[in-house]
Amino acid sequence: KRGGGWKLLVSVLDQEGKVVKTAEKDVEVKPGENEFAVEIPWEDPITWEIGRGYLYTCRAALKAGGRTVAKRELKFGFREIWREGKEIMMNGHVQRLRVVCLTGSGWGADFLRQIGYNCILFPHGKETTDLKNVDVDFFDREGIACICAGPQVAYGVQPSFVRNESVRDDYAATMRHSIREHRNHPS
Repeated sequence: KRGGGWKLLVSVLDQEGKVVKTAEKDVEVKPGENEFAVEIPWEDPITWEIGRGYLYTCRAALKAGGRTVAKRELKFGFREIWREGKEIMMNGHVQRLRVVCLTGSGWGADFLRQIGYNCILFPHGKETTDLKNVDVDFFDREGIACICAGPQVAYGVQPSFVRNESVRDDYAATMRHSIREHRNHPS
């Protein structure tokens, strides 16, 4: 349906399922893909912490003439990370990471958390690029930090990577996809 009468409705639920924020916005829908932004001021959210994975749920619905025509739901968490000298800071305090490097999908992250690891490092490789075999939602829920290396450039490809614009463009597209796919994960 084209024309007016489109409305975007957004609600944010806390971890217990209670609606804590809402927003609505009249939008114009054009043929093809559409992207809309809604800003919701938030003073004091409960932050996602290592060891305490607090997640909110965002529900968005696009309505036309009062009828829901599209909807989407995603989990997210609030956290801020930066470096001060040699220290890694998150949400205003120093982080002490106990990192273990894993490959493949049969790694048992829950067991590793139980014995004191709080950060999983996935090295270069296919499972890092698309993370299809990795339950990143588990890391989010459990408060386990997850470090994923970007797509790798194999040693034999490096000369063409430097000289070949097409190879560089493919790498950049893969990197953008990887970042976009996982950017809302607080882990």
